Amino acid sequence: MHRYQRPCWTLYFPDYERYDRFLTVELAALKAYVKLGKVPEEDYEKSAGRRCDVKDIERIEKDTHHDVIAFTRSVTRNLGKEKKWFHYGLTPDRYRGYGLGLAFKSANQGLEAGLVKILGTLKRHAPDV
Repeated sequence: MHRYQRPCWTLYFPDYERYDRFLTVELAALKAYVKLGKVPEEDYEKSAGRRCDVKDIERIEKDTHHDVIAFTRSVTRNLGKEKKWFHYGLTPDRYRGYGLGLAFKSANQGLEAGLVKILGTLKRHAPDV
């Protein structure tokens, strides 16, 4: 659980999804820098294959006391010189903000699908209401 997170949130926003969202934000930023000509395409490609290891991130966070530092160190562990572009121009607040935006978007899509189902059931059982 993240140090700023309320316990009930872990049901809706587990760590593995949070770190996957961090990675999504990171790779989107890198791709944008490629399009702007600031980051070489081959450096992006090497980073694009990265995956999150929550246990490794948690181990690193015990030393750093910072989730984003632990995340970036874990994900870039086996990168070479292209590591310098990872997290380029981003702040921890951007990770958290954009990451939460992605989480809420996903949650809203799930809620909407559930509501559509409920409304369909109501229409079948009470068509005149």
